[in-house]
Amino acid sequence: MNILSNIFVPLFAVLIVNGILWFFAKDAEKIDKGLVFNHFKLSYRRRFIGALRGIPFVLIVFLLIAWQFDVMSIKYIWLVAICILLISLESFYYYRKWKEEE
Repeated sequence: MNILSNIFVPLFAVLIVNGILWFFAKDAEKIDKGLVFNHFKLSYRRRFIGALRGIPFVLIVFLLIAWQFDVMSIKYIWLVAICILLISLESFYYYRKWKEEE
């Protein structure tokens, strides 16, 4: 298999599953307590908390990869910076939507 099928087949599957989960949760009541399988059923407060919880895990994974495989190239540093920026933007978005709901 070539590289494109290794990228696009899983991406297509994820998009299909995400669309199905969104469709079934679009009119559902948002849940603010307990565990939820479907991310779209969470309130923005819970999504914000989840995004903040993910930041240390992402940093630890990137540090372990850098330590284990000895990769500290400029491309890797840019990848880490972009991921941290995306998580920060996601957290800010969820925080803003949470405050708008209140």
